[in-house]
Amino acid sequence: MEYFIRAYKNYFDFKGRATRKEFWMFNFMYFMISLILVIGFPLIDYFVGGGKGYIFAFGWISEIFLFLVSIIPICSLTARRLHDVGKSGWWQLLYLVPIAGFVVLYWTIKKGNPSDNKFGKSLY
Repeated sequence: MEYFIRAYKNYFDFKGRATRKEFWMFNFMYFMISLILVIGFPLIDYFVGGGKGYIFAFGWISEIFLFLVSIIPICSLTARRLHDVGKSGWWQLLYLVPIAGFVVLYWTIKKGNPSDNKFGKSLY
């Protein structure tokens, strides 16, 4: 949970570097919270509403969390992760190109540079 909270504390921080652990622990917690919101709230709506409604539909709370609240921390954390491997944060725009997104995925999995680079001091 520490890494999840750290990403929100660094909401607009697109400078510096982020480790693989920080990046992937945030994504794991984001996935788990998203799963709870996407499945949990519609189920509550379904049962409280007397069986009327759609199961597994996005509720307004999950939409606010998934799209409005988290998009900037996700982008800033991804930029810092790319900085750790020596790439500009702008490379994450490749996620918009279906096959090219795998290149960014590779960079987020790759071990970071053990020495200082133009984006900051080494985290190792």
